[in-house]
Amino acid sequence: MADAESEWLRSFTVIKLLREEGVLDPVGTLTQLAAAKQVRSRAAHFRIDDADTEDFPQNQYIDEEFWRCVNAGTASTKIYGDAGIFATTVIEDPDIGHHSESYFIWLSGVTFHAEDLVAFLKDDFRSGPSASPNPTQGAQRTPSVKKGNPPTDDGIRAKADEMHARGIKSRDIAKTMCREPGFENAGTVVVRDLLKGRWPRGRKKKSMV
Repeated sequence: MADAESEWLRSFTVIKLLREEGVLDPVGTLTQLAAAKQVRSRAAHFRIDDADTEDFPQNQYIDEEFWRCVNAGTASTKIYGDAGIFATTVIEDPDIGHHSESYFIWLSGVTFHAEDLVAFLKDDFRSGPSASPNPTQGAQRTPSVKKGNPPTDDGIRAKADEMHARGIKSRDIAKTMCREPGFENAGTVVVRDLLKGRWPRGRKKKSMV
């Protein structure tokens, strides 16, 4: 798995390239591609919880579960894409939720594989799997890749209200709206920002009047 250094692009470079290609949410697109194993990634350094920072193993890639947790956007998630820093809490067994062991993982010096990125950009990434040879050939392209005209803010809010009324949890709406017809170009980060505070949590305070 020893890859030449020239085959790896810094996070800053990849985000800039995606933006120039018309991708409206380059950071969100990149993390979702990594979670779908469509773009390989690695890091220079890592830290788990309060342990010392260590060198990331040169013969390993960043696990897709890390990227799935980044995309989930928990309170612990930190994204400094231009600086190549990504951090989040990874749950060992998501099926049992907060009862499982969890670890806060901080990665720095994150880079992405150039060949995978080129294959992605060559493809019409709104229409199915890539025809270019890459490690995930045949995998379904994630529908949340954003290129083209996004829906309006009011349209996103209305669709979110409709999804919420259907019983979809508020934390899941941002990452699943792109699967709704007509909202394929709704960026996860954009949706999340628009919906902050839309459905207050907790019990209503009793009136003091």
